Amino acid sequence: MIGDRPYSDLAFWISHASLPGLPVVSAPIGRTGDGLPIGVQIVGPPHEDDTAITVAELLEGLVGGYQPPPL
Repeated sequence: MIGDRPYSDLAFWISHASLPGLPVVSAPIGRTGDGLPIGVQIVGPPHEDDTAITVAELLEGLVGGYQPPPL
């Protein structure tokens, strides 16, 4: 599903974790060919906020964390 998406599509993707009250963390995982950041949503089990945060921290160690896009 690569390509342009309308801003209104965000509510659809956010609702999967928000409606059941699951903890969610967004983390950077790389860049596009144009240098723009790519992210992933990490959804944890109920009442396991620390699990989602720990996964994001481990992922940061693998991909190098957030880097600002080129100007």
